[in-house]
Amino acid sequence: QMSNAAKDLFAICKKNKLNIWLDWGGLLGMIRSKELIPWNNDIEFCCKYENDIKTKMIKIVNDLTSMEYLVFYYPTIGTINIKKNNEDIDINLNIIWKENDFAVRPHEWVSKFSKKLMSENYKLRLSSYCYWISRITLTYFKFNLKSFYKSNFKEKLKMITSKFVSIIPLKIRKKISLYFINLSKKLGAKYIKTAIPYEYFDEFIDIEFY
Repeated sequence: QMSNAAKDLFAICKKNKLNIWLDWGGLLGMIRSKELIPWNNDIEFCCKYENDIKTKMIKIVNDLTSMEYLVFYYPTIGTINIKKNNEDIDINLNIIWKENDFAVRPHEWVSKFSKKLMSENYKLRLSSYCYWISRITLTYFKFNLKSFYKSNFKEKLKMITSKFVSIIPLKIRKKISLYFINLSKKLGAKYIKTAIPYEYFDEFIDIEFY
């Protein structure tokens, strides 16, 4: 199921003229053992930033949604998350930026706060809520009735909230998002970057995928 979803993503990206590659744990599994790592519950793909990247990402979301995938585009962290309810599918497509001689991508620690940690520290709990408000404010997704019915409560809530918030003008949503990001930082959230020498992304080779 996961490999079929990955093939669908490759095909959609090729259609929209976006070059992507397998990365992180998924790449490690393919190179080291020729299969996905059993305990790695998602697949990570990456692509390079382009001037029209937002337009391409939105088209990719629309195309995958028409195939009944549940897809969210988070422009604040440059990520598309792809799932299919009732199937063990969780794929991320991440944008990397070039800064000097490095390929960088944003990361946020607040989304990784454990429930135990948040229950013991109310500031971290508030920080997590602020982070999710800032993220959902600029999230893009295309509503699909079949996907909605198959989704769990959390995903349904995310879809409804995103749909409602999208009514607000983009300029205002950007200000709201920035406000809650800054508030989450004051409450303990950390926003960092992963940096890897850009030369490692200059050339690519094809590998067999199952």
